[in-house]
Amino acid sequence: MAAYRAHPRGHLLGDSGEVRLPTILGVGIGLVVLVVLAIRIAYLTGVIDEHRDDRPRVLILGDSITDRGQRALRAELGATYDLSIDGKASFRIDQQLPSAQRWSTRSFSQVVINLGTNDADQGWPPAESAAALTEMVGLFPDATCIHLVTINERPPDLHGGEPARAAKALNEHIRELSMSDPRVRMVDFDAILRRLSAEGVEPTLDGIHPTDETHELLAQAIAESLDACNVTSGTTG
Repeated sequence: MAAYRAHPRGHLLGDSGEVRLPTILGVGIGLVVLVVLAIRIAYLTGVIDEHRDDRPRVLILGDSITDRGQRALRAELGATYDLSIDGKASFRIDQQLPSAQRWSTRSFSQVVINLGTNDADQGWPPAESAAALTEMVGLFPDATCIHLVTINERPPDLHGGEPARAAKALNEHIRELSMSDPRVRMVDFDAILRRLSAEGVEPTLDGIHPTDETHELLAQAIAESLDACNVTSGTTG
């Protein structure tokens, strides 16, 4: 092993010649950065799983309704399930497909999809929304259950009634999927909105986004559907 001795100018001198301390530090910092980047990439690609507890893993995909409802979802589900929540404001189903594809590289025991409100509001063709939803469901073949949340069939009438017709068409497709695929379950959010309205309670802030109380009711309905899947499939959690 080569011996090093101090040099008055702050360098390290070895038998083979001069080695500069800044060079050594630079190489060390570079290696640390590379290791951190490699670990981060491993997490993002699912090579390393950052979820290490024993709770069943549940993915919730949605739009702003899901994003704004995160507090209620975590309060209702967080003790039982290891949640990954991905809600993007104003996104249609097809716009969330790339995120769903990335999430599909990880393992989830159950998946919740609450999308379609923006499809109806933006006048997106119902057939394309239905096809995108079917594609999204197919991305998770290993999930024990996939829970599809119905959307509000009485949105603000900004486009001559088209959003309401599109919402009804998408909800009908959700019902068809839940009847044709034993893994697919329907969480009837539209029924919750109807019930609240019948009771004289305004369920939304603006015709689209739920109030805090409605978010809590939706989270409870999702919890019931997740728990029912556990019972019928024989899993725990």
